[in-house]
Amino acid sequence: MIASTRYCHGDEYTNHQYELMQNRPRRTEAVEFAAALDRRMGEIVRCLPGFELDVAAPTTIGLGDAFVGGFLAAVSRARP
Repeated sequence: MIASTRYCHGDEYTNHQYELMQNRPRRTEAVEFAAALDRRMGEIVRCLPGFELDVAAPTTIGLGDAFVGGFLAAVSRARP
């Protein structure tokens, strides 16, 4: 969600904007893809569909870093 929030609102996004991101609609094709992957792979893989993001002037620099940071934070919380 951090990468999506930065994409929409830039580096100066607020906590409120971040919290609102989780309620945004998901892309239809992403929902279909995630469902198909779940049917095929079951609990081996977890795929969350991407958000529907239509932004006139998105921020694209550093989104990979934001994504990886969020991924690593989630992985570290999941470990016993």
